[in-house]
Amino acid sequence: MGNVETLLSKGADINQCDAEGNTAMHFAVMTKSIEMVMLLDSKGGQADIANGEGETPIMMSMGDQHIALFFKS
Repeated sequence: MGNVETLLSKGADINQCDAEGNTAMHFAVMTKSIEMVMLLDSKGGQADIANGEGETPIMMSMGDQHIALFFKS
């Protein structure tokens, strides 16, 4: 997580999309990293950005109870 914090401190766009439309939040959900989801959320990461397949991190989180509950709070 230190690398992410370093990039953000240097002005990286936390909601930047890759070629498939995924953001860092999408990847945090895909890897089931609640710690990263919480960090990204605290720094302004959005969970409602749809990727190229129309999926938001919130939608993708339904397979992980801890992350889904975090988004519901």
